[in-house]
Amino acid sequence: ILHQGRIAEMKTGEGKTLVATLPSYLNALEGKTNQDDQQHQSQITRIIKNVTKIIEDYFGIVLDKNDFNYFRFKIHLKYYVLRKENNEEFMDGNIDELYDNMKNTYPDIYNCVYNIDQYLYKEFKKSCTSNELLYLMIHVTRLCTREDCNRKGITSA
Repeated sequence: ILHQGRIAEMKTGEGKTLVATLPSYLNALEGKTNQDDQQHQSQITRIIKNVTKIIEDYFGIVLDKNDFNYFRFKIHLKYYVLRKENNEEFMDGNIDELYDNMKNTYPDIYNCVYNIDQYLYKEFKKSCTSNELLYLMIHVTRLCTREDCNRKGITSA
């Protein structure tokens, strides 16, 4: 699973540090190079940078790249890219009511996420599911709970 770029969860004490080297070893056995990994990481970094710019330009803010919520946002985008590459969809039950509530409560957040969806469509030729859009709205809302977003009326304190 790991050498295919898929997600694996491990509990404390299950050897995460040791297992972290396993994907490189298995990729080497399959003839994949570190250059493949570097290109993949470069793509993820580019997407994170471009999506961050969409948010900053839309709201006229500068995101704190050292903020914990920004770190969580980057991790979400990384796994989004991995899911798209593996043709996997993120499904989290029936979220239509929550999605509609977020969309109506935070129209600026929704419009920004719509712009992100348009960008990601250009990258992957697939629109985000309503699950993905909801989670992007939640992440963008967390990123915009900073004081300058509150002053601009984008979110409430």
